[in-house]
Amino acid sequence: MLTVMVCDAEAARYPLSGVRVLDISQYESGPLCAQFLGWYGADVIRVDDLVDQNQLNHPALHYANNNNKRSISVDLRSDEGRRLVARLSADVDIVVENFAVGVAERLGLDYASLSTGNPALVYCTIKGFGLSGPMAGYRSFDPIAQAAGGAMSMNGDEVGSPMPTSFLLADNVSGATAVSGVLAAYIHRLKTGRGQLVEVSMQDAILSVVRSKMLAWQPNDGPAPRGGATHPPGGVYACLGGGPNDYIQISTPDERIYRRLVEAIGKPELAEDERFATLDARRRNADQLHEQVASWTSTMTKWDAASRLADCKVPASPVFDSADIGHSEHLRERRSVVDLDDGRWLVGCPVRLHSTQTPFVAAPTVGANTDAVLSEFGISDFEIAELGSKNIIRQARD
Repeated sequence: MLTVMVCDAEAARYPLSGVRVLDISQYESGPLCAQFLGWYGADVIRVDDLVDQNQLNHPALHYANNNNKRSISVDLRSDEGRRLVARLSADVDIVVENFAVGVAERLGLDYASLSTGNPALVYCTIKGFGLSGPMAGYRSFDPIAQAAGGAMSMNGDEVGSPMPTSFLLADNVSGATAVSGVLAAYIHRLKTGRGQLVEVSMQDAILSVVRSKMLAWQPNDGPAPRGGATHPPGGVYACLGGGPNDYIQISTPDERIYRRLVEAIGKPELAEDERFATLDARRRNADQLHEQVASWTSTMTKWDAASRLADCKVPASPVFDSADIGHSEHLRERRSVVDLDDGRWLVGCPVRLHSTQTPFVAAPTVGANTDAVLSEFGISDFEIAELGSKNIIRQARD
């Protein structure tokens, strides 16, 4: 199906108004990609597996990654349920999936199968190691991709073991990366009428994140080292309060900013001190310099310290924890954090389109839009009722 470009003001209200997306993905990377498309105005139809307990076991994933979507609930383990999803794919513009290699093919929901009935289809697939190469068949989750992409080797204490991040870095990077590929393919389709397969490897996505450090270390023998700041006195400093996250992160990447920092903490003499006068000297005496800065940060809260450094044009931020995020006036003003009527808050779209920003819509309950969506695709009330009676779908009234 080739979407027709229209000039109607309502249809062109948002960048992807009029674009239909079928989201048959799971966990985080695929749902995030589809959520971005929803944030840009596409009609994203989330296919939640009727018998998949993932939404029940991981409700935070569902509500974090399915905003600005509609949900239908289909039994993808049944032939009839899979045929139903294939029927829907014939009348959409984009499909997003991130099953393990071979699963989409087994379900009959892979690009080769669906594009036969919809040659203009833009089909996005996210895999741990891609669709080709000796490791393509390896199963992957977020920490596996962090290990494979090189990030884990650079994270953790210098003398300890490699460490993954405690948050889902690979899932989120690969999901966000996939958005750009989908949009590029969609623009190409508008020019040519032809769809295509968009492939993202989680390993490749992580590699793109660590590329600068990895390539900078390339002339040296051996692997790039683990560790944090390489420009002392940049680093993490404890602040007044003594809580687990009462810290501030400071960066001093060049000589000008180092001089601003020592002025800000009331110790301008450190700029001329021979122990700290050059970057090499600061690296040799990093512990002593850290003590000088720490003696200042320990006398004030992380918020006051960050404010003071901002006034002096020194890059710094309090270490925000989940409670800080939830109460942040800055994030609320920017709609980066969105309050719900039930007292919860969710994370909003990180991209600001200043003329065409879509309103934020919280994730629906699983299957909330089944009846309405199937009707829009031309499926009769009789067939919807029959599918419901056979437990192929969960109807909205359930």
